[in-house]
Amino acid sequence: MRHWTAVVGPCRRPGRIGVQCGRASPAEFGVEAIWPVGFTPAWQAARPVAAFGGGGGAGNGGRRLMTVQQLRGFSLPEEGELVAVDVAGTAVAVTVLDGEVHAFDDTCPHAGCSLADGELDEQDVVCPCHFARFDITTGAVVEGSATSGVGIWSATFTAGTLELEGPRSEAPAPELSSAPAPAPGSSAPPTSGPDRDITVLIEREHESFRRQFDMLPGLTDSQELEQAWDALVDLLEIHASGEEFVLYPSVVHAAEHPAQEAEHGVRDHNEIRDSVRVVQERTVGSAPWWQAVRTVEAANEQHLQEEERDVLPSLRDNTDRERREALGQQWLTFHADHEGARGLSGKDANPQAVLDRPADL
Repeated sequence: MRHWTAVVGPCRRPGRIGVQCGRASPAEFGVEAIWPVGFTPAWQAARPVAAFGGGGGAGNGGRRLMTVQQLRGFSLPEEGELVAVDVAGTAVAVTVLDGEVHAFDDTCPHAGCSLADGELDEQDVVCPCHFARFDITTGAVVEGSATSGVGIWSATFTAGTLELEGPRSEAPAPELSSAPAPAPGSSAPPTSGPDRDITVLIEREHESFRRQFDMLPGLTDSQELEQAWDALVDLLEIHASGEEFVLYPSVVHAAEHPAQEAEHGVRDHNEIRDSVRVVQERTVGSAPWWQAVRTVEAANEQHLQEEERDVLPSLRDNTDRERREALGQQWLTFHADHEGARGLSGKDANPQAVLDRPADL
């Protein structure tokens, strides 16, 4: 489901503590956004924040403007439940822990995934895509690959009105060691947390890509735009290579028309890679650059939709959950081994070589 950007609206999905939360139309909840007299909504006063692939805000030298907003008719989530609201163009996650309301940036700074789709583990929120953990009281990175923490919002709830003010500056990530990169396969992703079914993990990354493409037009500082684009390109390559090493060899043994689906997916990846190379040849922020970016987005979106319609449902229908979770663990290990696209060339893949690659499980 796509992220609602222009209006404020929470979403809920029933389930266990640490419930996952998708996006839904604000009209479903009758939530109304109001602003104090003289307050200018952030979509007029500030640009969106490039929250993935590094810290810093959009424009203003990396500083984020403070926003105050009230949501009337707001229903507090249950203890441990996560909901997401859109505060003047910024996604904010809201939860209740030990009777106290907490709010923090919903976008994971690692890969742009929605933290409201994750789970709450005591006072840590666990990202649903790559299992980074953040302290919801400080915003600090507790564990994982994120290079910065998340912004914390002051939250008060009175008589059906939620008031949010923030964000405070993102907490820094823990000091990184100077040790060499781990050997492939040696990384150990956590074995608990959100759903690790590979089809679920892939769909969550799909949504993170959509969020990130949506955020790019709000960046007008060329340096920040280039950084955001480079981070997105790395994530696209990790995703494509991960599918070629983990997903497609398994699809070949599970799908009704395995070779055709896998080969088509690899050719889609190569089309996206070719389109990315065109972007890299253009001046960042120029009209030709934006045109090339839109070409990448269109090719990527077509691939995501085809995969969601054909490949992933087929894998679910023909593979038991235990195997899909084992593949999900491989998927997470591949991402950890290739953080920042480490060791990946970005060159076009040979479809036949992918088809011939044995599945590890």
